[in-house]
Amino acid sequence: MGKIVTLRNAERQSTILDGCDSSMEGTEPPVDAPQALLNKLPIELLVEIFWFYVHGADICSIPSHAFQIPTSLQSSGDPIRLTHICSLWRAISLSTPTLWSTIYINPSLSKHHFACLSHHIKYAGSAPLTLTLEIKGLRRSDPSERISIENTLRYALGHLHRCRRVYLNPSWELQGCLVRNLPSTPPMHLEEFNAHIPGFSAANTLKLSAYLHASPKLCSAKWKGVHAAFGKTTERLVDDIPRNTIRAVELGDFHAFDDLVPFLGGCELLERVGCYVSQSPSGGGSSGGVQGTPLRLAHLRSLSLSTMGDLTSTLSSLTLPLLTELTLDHFWDMGHAGLGHVDIGWDALLGLVERSRCKIQKFIYKRNGGNSVDDPYVSEDAMMRALASPFFNELHHLSLEGRFGNTTLYGLLAPQRILPALKNLEIKGCWSTDGVWSDLVMRRHPSLGGRYRGVLESAKILLRGPSQSNFCRDRMLVVPGVDVHVEWKEFDDKSDWVLYDR
Repeated sequence: MGKIVTLRNAERQSTILDGCDSSMEGTEPPVDAPQALLNKLPIELLVEIFWFYVHGADICSIPSHAFQIPTSLQSSGDPIRLTHICSLWRAISLSTPTLWSTIYINPSLSKHHFACLSHHIKYAGSAPLTLTLEIKGLRRSDPSERISIENTLRYALGHLHRCRRVYLNPSWELQGCLVRNLPSTPPMHLEEFNAHIPGFSAANTLKLSAYLHASPKLCSAKWKGVHAAFGKTTERLVDDIPRNTIRAVELGDFHAFDDLVPFLGGCELLERVGCYVSQSPSGGGSSGGVQGTPLRLAHLRSLSLSTMGDLTSTLSSLTLPLLTELTLDHFWDMGHAGLGHVDIGWDALLGLVERSRCKIQKFIYKRNGGNSVDDPYVSEDAMMRALASPFFNELHHLSLEGRFGNTTLYGLLAPQRILPALKNLEIKGCWSTDGVWSDLVMRRHPSLGGRYRGVLESAKILLRGPSQSNFCRDRMLVVPGVDVHVEWKEFDDKSDWVLYDR
C-alpha cells in the first residue's frame, strides 16, 4: 500500500509510487476537521485549487472553466499525492484529465519513471499533453537501467501524436532509440517544442526535425545542440518549418545568417526570433543585405541576437516595424581574443530603429567575456547616442551587463531627457563614483523634482570599486515607491584600477 501524504509533504515521488498501482487504491485515511470543511466547497472550486497546486498559480490566470495546457516543463505539484488524501479528493483527481496532462520524466529523480508515465497517460484521458523527457548521464555499468529507460522512452514516444507541447533533452546515447521509435502518425496537435540535442548526428537531427515540423499547428520551435559542423544543416533544419503558422523560432547555436534569410522572409506571422549569429550576411541579392533591400519582417516583435563579432551587417539587413523587444548578447572568449574590442554596431542599430520607425520598449545589452585582464570593451558614447533616438522614447525596461561607468550614468542624466518613459533600470557592472547613481535615481522620480514623465519603479545596480566605503551614499539610497537594490563587488585585477582612475 502506498504511503499516505499531505499537500505539505515534500517527499519524492518515488516514495509515493512505492507499490505502484496499489498506491492508487489505498485505504481511505481519516478526515480531520479542516479537511472536512474544505470538502464542503463546490467541486468546481476544489478542481481549481487542485489545478493551482499541480500547475502553479503563476501559470493559469483564467477561470476554472477555461483551463489550458500550462507552458512549464514540470508540474509544481504531483497529482498522485492528491489521490492519497481522501476518497473525495481521489475521485476528483482521477476524473480531472488536465491534472495529469503535464508529464515530466527524469530517471535521475525517480526510479519509478515508467509507473509515473503510465499513470499520467492513463488518467490524462484524451487531454492534450505537455511532455518533458530529460534523460541524461546513462550509467554504462547498469544495463538494466538503460533497458528500463529505453522502454520508458519508447512508451512516451508512442504518445507524441497527443502532445501539444514537447520538451526533449535526451542523452546523445539515446539518439538511435529516439529516432527509430518516432511514431508514424504526425504530431497533429503539436504547438510548441524545445529540443536540446547535443551530440546528435546530422542525419538524426534532420529526422527528428522532419517529424516535429510536420505539425500543421506548430507555433514555436526551439533548437539547441545543432552544430555548425554539419554544413547546410541550418538551412535544412528550418526549411520544413510550417511558415504559415510559426510565430517563434529560437536557435541556440551558431548559425550563418544567410542560411536563415530565405526562411525568415517566407514566414507570415513570425513574432519572435532568437539566434546565435556566427557570420554576418554577405549582402546583395534578393534575400536582403547591406547592398540589397533590407528584409522586412512585418510582424516581428522580439529579436534576440548573440554573437562574438560585429552585428552591423545583420542589423543593416533588417526592417522591423513592430519591434518592441531587443536583446543583444555580445560575448567573447580567450580563443577569440582579437574580438575583445569589436563593437556591436551601434550606428547600425540606430539605423535599424530609424528605418523601421519602431518603438522599442525593452532593451537588454550584455557585453561579457572571461574574467581576465582584457575584459570586453563597451563603447558607451556610441550606445548613448543610439539610446537618445526618439524611437527609444517608449523604452520602459533597460538592462545593461558588462563594463560601464559614469559615461552611461551621466548619459541617462542628460538634459534632453533621454529615455523619458523608463520604469525599470538594471546595470550589472558599473565603475562609477559615489553619488552619480543616487542622482540618477532621484532625478527620475517626480516627487523628488524629476522632470521625466515616466515613474521609475525599479533601479538595480552592481557597483565596482576598491572598497564599499567608496559608495556610502549610493549604498544608503532609499527612494519611496522605487525598488532600489545596490550591490558592490571589489576589483578583480589591475585593469579595474585603470578603468576606475579614468
